[in-house]
Amino acid sequence: IREAIDKFARPPVLVGDLEYDSTTAEPIEFRESPRGRIKLWGLLDKNGNLPRDHKYDLGCDVSAGTGASNSVGCGYDMTTNEKVLEYVNPYIRPEEFAKQAVAIARWLCFEQRNWADVLRMGLGSGLTGAFLLWESNGPGRQFGSRVMELQYGNVYFRKKEEAITKKVSKIPGWASTKEGKLTLIGDYRDAIEKGMIVNRSKEALEECLEYIFDPLGGVSHACENDKDDPSGAKANHGDRVIADALAYRGLSERATKSKKSNEPEIPIGSLAWRQQQREANKPKPGRELLSSEGWY
Repeated sequence: IREAIDKFARPPVLVGDLEYDSTTAEPIEFRESPRGRIKLWGLLDKNGNLPRDHKYDLGCDVSAGTGASNSVGCGYDMTTNEKVLEYVNPYIRPEEFAKQAVAIARWLCFEQRNWADVLRMGLGSGLTGAFLLWESNGPGRQFGSRVMELQYGNVYFRKKEEAITKKVSKIPGWASTKEGKLTLIGDYRDAIEKGMIVNRSKEALEECLEYIFDPLGGVSHACENDKDDPSGAKANHGDRVIADALAYRGLSERATKSKKSNEPEIPIGSLAWRQQQREANKPKPGRELLSSEGWY
């Protein structure tokens, strides 16, 4: 992680805010402001947009908006696997953050089918906006409900991780569990260490160094009670790490889906399918954080 900070971290190219319709969450215009909540690591075109020929995803960690911790949105270019956007705000309520996130997702990829069309055409049809992922626990429930009300269809749907086929459910959002969080953060750490993604945010990378194992075998942020955040949050809870890790989950899943779309379908229950399942269920090094490891 320290190597990634030295090699990749850099100040944002632009800082500002995205103006959007407060009812529909349709983006209006990005405006530069030194006190803005959005940091961009990329140049805008003459129309004030990031490159339109690229696809993006947006991972979100949702807080209650009381100032105790941050709500964070981290956007990545799915073509280059580089972080291009970071939104941080400790004072935005979950419902309003949902509008902000949908506006950002629409701004990143302006074409968007509405939710009614997605239900009619199937869950795979709403893939024209930025792929939106969020933690659905706690305040994430209010966030997710508002995203659905805004008819934004290109979202992450919960998977039945315990099932062999990892079947996708119709429940939007990523549900955090002790084991699931270990895997999520472990995968993200592995991607950073191997250079599979590029995170330009120094604050986000420094938060990685503050994650530790708790007495119950889970992973948590060590400095949540004694370190102020530059965003104005009363405590640093490592929220950027979760948003970044969710964004990486989106990057990796879309890459896998793209690869599989070019492969012939294997009938479920066949010999080839059983061999594939055995390979998929073999332990993979680096997938989860080991108890003897940390971010250092």
